[in-house]
Amino acid sequence: YIKYSQGEIMSERKRVYDSSNRKEKAKETKKRVLKAAQDLFEQDGIAPSTIGKIAERAGVSAPTVYALFKSKQGILEALRDNAFEQEDFESLVIEAKNEPVPEKHFKITAKIARKIYEAEHAQLVLLQGASSMSAELKEIEQSNEKRRHRRLKLTIDILVKAQSLHKMYSPETARDVLWALTGRDMYRLLVIERRWSADAYEEWLSESLCRVLLK
Repeated sequence: YIKYSQGEIMSERKRVYDSSNRKEKAKETKKRVLKAAQDLFEQDGIAPSTIGKIAERAGVSAPTVYALFKSKQGILEALRDNAFEQEDFESLVIEAKNEPVPEKHFKITAKIARKIYEAEHAQLVLLQGASSMSAELKEIEQSNEKRRHRRLKLTIDILVKAQSLHKMYSPETARDVLWALTGRDMYRLLVIERRWSADAYEEWLSESLCRVLLK
């Protein structure tokens, strides 16, 4: 066996501690920058809120902000992605994957949409304006929507396997319909513009998916 000296053991422990400490500090810095950016975007708007101003408000250097997020668009994307706790999202996705009954699967699908968009509520109007501001952010939005469309194949596969898909739809067309109904725009129109409650939206979405896509 290999014998380590006390000094080597202590040195290794110090390296592990330092690494963990650096990660924790980076995480806290990210949170501080995002909070500063959120406040500035809401207070002054997106265009006037430069990386320099965000860094100053967060109490860090501009190069630190660039190192963490690359650009203002990176900050906007992180604000949206961080609106919903990743662990909560993943647990709901796992629950959906393991639910073979279409009606129950749609209930979970509606809950996922409601939870995500409810958490994003504060950012939705902000990001809508940002999309028109930046071609780069528009590309990010399109990329995210393509990813969401791909992920919905899981739901359509469940319907096909259960032989429950409505006969008027091919699997690809059904995925397009599912993608449209579960999109952010539908939530924005009903909940933000028309003042539906989140509960009413979730119930409507679940029932609509069953009515439109199932036999």
